[in-house]
Order: sequence, then structure tokens, then C-alpha cells
Amino acid sequence: MHSWAINNNLQLNSTKSKEIVFFAQRGRFNTAQLPPLCQGIEQVESLTALGVTINSRLAVSEHVTEVLSSSSGLLYALHILRTHGMPAISLYDVFRATIIAELLYCSPAWSGFCSAADIIRLDVFLKRCKHYRYCPDNFPTISELFLDADDQLFSRTSHIQTHVLKPLLLLTLNIPIICETDLITIC
Repeated sequence: MHSWAINNNLQLNSTKSKEIVFFAQRGRFNTAQLPPLCQGIEQVESLTALGVTINSRLAVSEHVTEVLSSSSGLLYALHILRTHGMPAISLYDVFRATIIAELLYCSPAWSGFCSAADIIRLDVFLKRCKHYRYCPDNFPTISELFLDADDQLFSRTSHIQTHVLKPLLLLTLNIPIICETDLITIC
């Protein structure tokens, strides 16, 4: 890693860098069996990048727990707004701008790694929001919200010629990607 950084005229700050080794779900390996691949860089079991926490098994349960905790705190703010006389339609707008924004932040990047239990936990939270009338009764499920977010990203990526993800979309549409290994390492 250090030689790659030097060859590309970059300076690697090992105090701010972390190493995570991703394993297949089958559990044949664990990080205790592997020595650190990048000398001087700490090896971790989970990593938070741009506010999304993912672990070495490519699971996001920890991230879902953090999002639900943060969103639960926002429910109290909605309760205060309602007690101060905010109309239901305005409450729905605040709900979308705060809680739904929190739940869907970067969801196209992490929602595919959600387990069935994670989806259930998120749906139960949305049902609680419906029960307290912070959103309408016909509000979509978390799976529908995730699909909508994915569709919006795909639409923007495919229709905006200057979108930063456009070259990646073209790459994935033209080249089949086959992963035959159980172990993927990113330093």
C-alpha cells in the first residue's frame, strides 16, 4: 500500500487509515487467522465511511441500529412540534425531511446488505411512526422506499451525461462481473 501511494504521488497517513478484510458469509475464515496486510495500519472488524457502518461480513446491522437510534430521537422532536399545534400536513413534511432522510441516507449503497431482520426492524419503526400519526397510513414500507431510492439513482445516473457514476454504470452494463473468491481484501 505504501509503495502504491508513493508511486501515485500520494502520502499515506497510517494513523487515519484502517484495514478491513471482507469475508464470505460461510465463515471459513476469521480475521484472527490473518496477519495485517498493510504494515502500520490497524485492522478492524467494522468501518464507518461517509456515515455508513459496514462490518467484515458485509452486514449493516450495526448501521441500522445507529440509524434507528438517531431516528427515535427525532420522534421526540415531532412530538414537541405536534403539541405546539403544528398541522398534520406540515408534520408529514418535517417527518420526510428528517426521519426519512435519515433512514434513506446512502441507502442505495447499503440497503442491499440488510438482513431480513434489519428490514423487519426498519418496518416496525415505520409502523410506529404511522401509529403516532407522524406519517400517513398509506406510507410505503422500507423495502418500497429502498427500491424508489435505487430507481432514482439509476435514473439520474443513466439520464445525466455528466453524472459521476455514469462511467461505472456503462461498465457494469457491458461487462459481466464474476467473483469466484471467498476473500476480498481492500487496504
